[in-house]
Formats: sequence, C-alpha cells, structure tokens
Amino acid sequence: MRNKTRIEFSGSASLSFTSVRIQVPANLVKQLASPGRMVIPVGPDGGNQVLLQVDKDKDGKVTETVLSHVRYVPLVRKQDE
Repeated sequence: MRNKTRIEFSGSASLSFTSVRIQVPANLVKQLASPGRMVIPVGPDGGNQVLLQVDKDKDGKVTETVLSHVRYVPLVRKQDE
C-alpha cells in the first residue's frame, strides 16, 4: 500500500527524495521556495521512471528537466497491526 501521508516542506529551497512517485506532487511544487529546486524520481512501479529536476525561479516559473532514467522502489509504510 502506498503511503498517503501528506508531506509538508513549506518554503524549502531544496528537496530531494529517495522513493518513487507516480507524478510530481503539486503540493510539493507549491511549497518549494522561489527560487528553489527539487530532485525526485517519478514514474509507475516497474515501469519507465526518471530522475526529475524541478526548478522554480524567482518569479515562480517552474521548469522540469529529466536527469536520468532510473528504477526506484515505491514509498510504503507498514500497516498498523
């Protein structure tokens, strides 16, 4: 089961993630400082995944750059017993 916990990093200038997401979470882009940079693996489990660099400039314009093709594991958490 995927972890559905909301991640908050309000005003962060740089973010880096070590588990894959299906797509870049819009709430994280919104929370990214201006200027700021986020590096995050995106793509489906077992499918084509990329390491994506998301930059937000001082005016709030967001650009995405594919850095590399990768294979990451999904972020999961243990079910409460």
